[in-house]
Amino acid sequence: HVVQSRRYTKEHRWFASAGYNNLINDSFTRGWSINVSGGYYFKEQQGIEGLDSAYSVQNSKTTNEVLGRGGSPAYNKLKSEIGVTYNWMPIYGKVSVLDKSIIYYDLGINVGLGLVSYDHALQSGDQSANSPEIILDITQQFFLSERWARRLDVKNHYYQDKRLAYTSGASEND
Repeated sequence: HVVQSRRYTKEHRWFASAGYNNLINDSFTRGWSINVSGGYYFKEQQGIEGLDSAYSVQNSKTTNEVLGRGGSPAYNKLKSEIGVTYNWMPIYGKVSVLDKSIIYYDLGINVGLGLVSYDHALQSGDQSANSPEIILDITQQFFLSERWARRLDVKNHYYQDKRLAYTSGASEND
C-alpha cells in the first residue's frame, strides 16, 4: 500500500515534545499540567513513547464553597505521572487550503500504562498516594516542516484512586 508523495516520514526517527494541558472533568479541582515526552518510530505507523507530567492543581470554586460552609468533601489532587505508550498512526493525509498550500497530518491512537501520583486532600494535611493507570490517547500531528510538527492530543488516563474522608482520613469504603 503506497501513499503517493508522502512528504514527511517518521520511520526510524526519534522525536521529542513538550506540552501544556488543561484539566477537565473534575468538579473538585481545577488546574493544568506540563509534560515532556519522547520516543521512536520503528515503522511509519508504529512507535513507542515515554511521558512525564507534572500537575498544578487547586481547589475548584465549588470545593472552596463546600469547605467554607463546614462541609467535608472526599477528593484528591493530581501531582504527577509517568508512562509509556505504543503509538499507532493508521491515518496519514493531506488537506488543500484554498488551493494555495497543503497541510500534511497523521492521526493515531496511543495505548499504554503509567503510574499516577496524587494527594488525598485532608483537613489535617495532604497525604500522598500512587496508582497504576491505563492510557488511551487520540493524537493528531500537523507537519510544519521536515523536523517540526504541531501536535494535538485528547488524553484519557484511567486510574482508580482511593478516597479518604476529609475530616477523619478514614477510607470511604470502611
